[in-house]
Amino acid sequence: SVLRVDEGSCHHETTTMMFKHEPMLLHVACASHHDAALLLRIGTMSGTLRESGAMITEKRVTVALRGHALALTVPLAARGPLRPSEEYLEMLVNEANDRFEKNENRMLNLYEGIENELFTGEYRHLLQCPSKT
Repeated sequence: SVLRVDEGSCHHETTTMMFKHEPMLLHVACASHHDAALLLRIGTMSGTLRESGAMITEKRVTVALRGHALALTVPLAARGPLRPSEEYLEMLVNEANDRFEKNENRMLNLYEGIENELFTGEYRHLLQCPSKT
């Protein structure tokens, strides 16, 4: 069974049950406007983080790298019993797993872009390589 719900634990009049997959969101405090622009360029050049941007205040420059295309939000129940079939839930889980894998690939692409653009030569040792399985 993909999902088991204790019917007694849900207050049917007020409970909404959602199935969600949230893609990567990375906030980076940058040393300068130039660094923020470079990081944004790397993120958008990876081809998948189009919703990225920078927040500039007097105290800091922060870059938010995000790509919302892989988000998945599906209502399963609203003020009542669970509605979808077991087959539908299995399909949702498979879709979320597929999106999770794509999200991991996007993170690796971003990592490689940062590695190639920022950590070359004498600074390469500062970057720890994540497992590439």
